[in-house]
Amino acid sequence: MPVEKSTIDTIRKARGEKLKEGYITKLGGNKGGREGNWKRRYLVLEDDLAYYETKEAYEAGEPPKGKVKLDMCFCPDPELEDNDANEFTIYAIPFEFTCRCDTQADLIDWTKTLQKLSCG
Repeated sequence: MPVEKSTIDTIRKARGEKLKEGYITKLGGNKGGREGNWKRRYLVLEDDLAYYETKEAYEAGEPPKGKVKLDMCFCPDPELEDNDANEFTIYAIPFEFTCRCDTQADLIDWTKTLQKLSCG
């Protein structure tokens, strides 16, 4: 009996396809001591997660301010109770990328999309 292709295989074969985009607030700066700063960025999820200063910067073709490689990553289910900041973390080995969404619906959508991509 043939093995069915998983959703992850299907997504990974469509390299370069935009899976999700939108504004998120990300933790930057001195992350190790949790004294970092929060910056609102425009994120674009394709093969990797790129972030830009603004949507206009992305649309103008400017290079991203940074990229998170998603070859080896994990995005656990977010805490929904007592999570007023709508915060989640992507563990993109060997880094952590912590983000905050504007709404709980955005939080769920971003994490579910990342989980489909990363076997999370």
